[in-house]
Amino acid sequence: MPKFKGKTKPKLHKPSMETVMRWMITLLLGFVVLLPVFAGVTQYEQNKAKADVEDVLAFMQTNCRKYDNYRLANTTEALQDILTKVKTLTAYRYEEEDALLNENRLQHYAKFQYLTGIFVLDENFSVLAHYDKAGKDESLLLSQIIGDKNAADILHYPQKTYADQICINDNTYNYAISARQDKPGLVICYTDVTRFQNDKNELSLSNMLDAEMFRQDVTVVITDGMRVISTNCEQLENTLVQYYPIADVLVGGEQLTPDTLLQLKNDSGTWYGMFTQYRDYYLYAFFPSRVVYASRRGWMLLFTAIYLFCGMGYLIWRQYSKKRRLLRMEKEYHLVSAISSIYLSNLLIHPQDDTWEPIVQSERMKAITNGVLSAKAMLEKFNTECVAEAYREEFRAFTDLDTAQQRLEGKAFDGFTMENVEGKWYQLLLVPQRRFTHREKPSSLMLLFRDVSKQKERDMEYQENLRRAAEEATLANAAKTDFLRRMSHDIRTPINGIRGMVQIADRFPNDAKKQAECRAKIMRSSDFLLELVNDVLDMSKLESGEMQLEEVPFNLNELLHDVGTLLSTQAQARGITCTLTMEDKREKHVIGSPLHLRRIFQNIGGNAIKYGRAGGYVHATCSIVSQTENTVRYRFICEDNGCGMSEEFQKHMFEPFSQENSGARTTYQGTGLGLSIVKKLVDAMGGTVTVVSEKGVGTTFITEIPLKLDPAASDAEKPEEEIDTTVFRGLHVLLVEDNEVNMEIAAFLLEDSGAEVTKAWNGAEGLEKFNASAPGTYDLILMDIMMPVMNGLEAAEKIRALDRPDSETVPIFAMTANAFSDDAARSRKAGMNEHLTKPLDLEKITKAVRKYCKKNNR
Repeated sequence: MPKFKGKTKPKLHKPSMETVMRWMITLLLGFVVLLPVFAGVTQYEQNKAKADVEDVLAFMQTNCRKYDNYRLANTTEALQDILTKVKTLTAYRYEEEDALLNENRLQHYAKFQYLTGIFVLDENFSVLAHYDKAGKDESLLLSQIIGDKNAADILHYPQKTYADQICINDNTYNYAISARQDKPGLVICYTDVTRFQNDKNELSLSNMLDAEMFRQDVTVVITDGMRVISTNCEQLENTLVQYYPIADVLVGGEQLTPDTLLQLKNDSGTWYGMFTQYRDYYLYAFFPSRVVYASRRGWMLLFTAIYLFCGMGYLIWRQYSKKRRLLRMEKEYHLVSAISSIYLSNLLIHPQDDTWEPIVQSERMKAITNGVLSAKAMLEKFNTECVAEAYREEFRAFTDLDTAQQRLEGKAFDGFTMENVEGKWYQLLLVPQRRFTHREKPSSLMLLFRDVSKQKERDMEYQENLRRAAEEATLANAAKTDFLRRMSHDIRTPINGIRGMVQIADRFPNDAKKQAECRAKIMRSSDFLLELVNDVLDMSKLESGEMQLEEVPFNLNELLHDVGTLLSTQAQARGITCTLTMEDKREKHVIGSPLHLRRIFQNIGGNAIKYGRAGGYVHATCSIVSQTENTVRYRFICEDNGCGMSEEFQKHMFEPFSQENSGARTTYQGTGLGLSIVKKLVDAMGGTVTVVSEKGVGTTFITEIPLKLDPAASDAEKPEEEIDTTVFRGLHVLLVEDNEVNMEIAAFLLEDSGAEVTKAWNGAEGLEKFNASAPGTYDLILMDIMMPVMNGLEAAEKIRALDRPDSETVPIFAMTANAFSDDAARSRKAGMNEHLTKPLDLEKITKAVRKYCKKNNR
């Protein structure tokens, strides 16, 4: 036993019985699988060897057939030759008597005819004369010849002849017999052909089975039953069969059939072969076993590798399955742990014996159920002390153990949500346990308690939000209906006034005073309609968040002066005094959105005048609240002594379409959107607006708005410019407008001011006319935005992209009803110089022409 120094002796873990049995089964299964594979491969190799042997034997039979045919032809020719020679010898008529008995004559004839010897016999077969080339007696040859009945037959029938081949003492002779013509008797001529039979240079059975004619791994043998006639193995040539073990087994063994594959064993190894017989020859072909089963080892290695691969795959799969099973068990364990952590209490109830046991218990559950052994009593006590009164009957029905098994049959669980006496909400789950078959009822139940108070609060809050959303949707639908109703009224009222005044004017065509009065009323109605459209569009932009405030420098004094002038005109028409007071020391050059600031002042002042009383006043002031290095906060106060507003209405005055009494729409021609627009614009600018009002006393609006200071502004005042329409004289204007009425109005204003107008009815036509004109033809392009075929923005972009000298310099003014600041930005981005809104203002057009058209600016 080796000793371990400094370390604890390692423990050898013995393999378990299950592992040993698994390996034994694997080995046994491998043996069972590979055994038929081995048998199949062996049979396949033997069949292949048999087919190869049959091919070799067929080739040998073909060669033997060729040899026999060759030998037969040569023998026939030789016998025919020697027969001719013997006939010539006997048929020759000699001068002297008994010439055939002259040995010299016989010798001379034999040499001349290449004969080995000649016999001359009398009628008793006695030798009268004999010549042999080698001087041999050849008495044995003669006895063999005359012993044949053919010799006696020729003696009796001299006209016959006979020739044949005979073998004596390993010598082969061709001979011929013919009757003597001079006297009774026979003449026999013979030739020794032994040398020709064994000559390797001639075609023979031996050289026809040369070793190079066959595969090196096959042995072929031809025997006559006694000796080996031919073979491709040099060691076996000319050996006797009794000294050739393989052939000896074949001829001396049991009865064999030619079509059977034989297995032979000797000292040199194991052989597999077959034999067949051709005439007097026995043909054999053999393969050594190493050649027959050359591929069996490779096949077995291949199948063994496949089996091992499959076995390893199976073991890996089993290991993977085992690992997955462990992971699943681990997940189940974590799931049980998670359930225990989620649920406050977990009770296992046995309905059959009315017992229960706690798995997880809260402190309150312990206090209530302590000492109670009966499951039914425990549930009833919990119901009485913990469950809210409204849910006790439902809890009692949910935990009824007598019906629980029937209720849970075929279910995974049953749930119930309740409220306890403290106002908390709990979710209860009743889960069946140990279900063996689908018919068997659960033997135990798991009762789980979970606190869902927060979730219940969220659900209740969600339900409340849904209720509010439904109410808001209802209110929104009502507001939408009210909006359409109001718009129908507000739009139809000025349209009705316009159409009515036109009809009245038509009734009095020659009354100049009536005509002027009608035109004035038409203008007032159109102003109201324009204000209504502007209010609706502004409100839509503000509600959708698409309103974009400008950041441009402007003069606050000029803006307030313009607003004050407009409001004074309106106040004077209603008999109201309007004043505007401004601080002397204040910053007037600021940066902001003058368009929207003007809108705020006009809405607040306009409302004060609209709802004022005749002989009353409207007083506005502007002062600075605070100032920093870059910003200043202004306070604008508008005070009036009009009708005022009630406290109740002041809570809703900034809501769209809000008016204190329904008659205001008819009396004051208001839309109810003005204050809503003011509130949203002031909020967007970061300011505040507050109102102090009393019904029948008056109203005061206090608005504070921060603006940026303009450091690059100049204090030099610009003189007011008068409208000078002479700037249009001589201008060639391309007017692009798709609306016939708008085209007529714009063309009239331009032509009345001295301009030459070319009309185009869409953007594509305008682009075509400009491109077809000579450079410098047009001094100005007035382009509508929304047109068919090609809109104004696209047409302006294409005009600016033309390759001509005036494409980038010709002024292009947008002439559109799109009056928002982002619309103006899109126009400038398309290459337009100015954005003029409809209805067209001749003063604004004149200022723009003076700014961009240099032709008449001298």
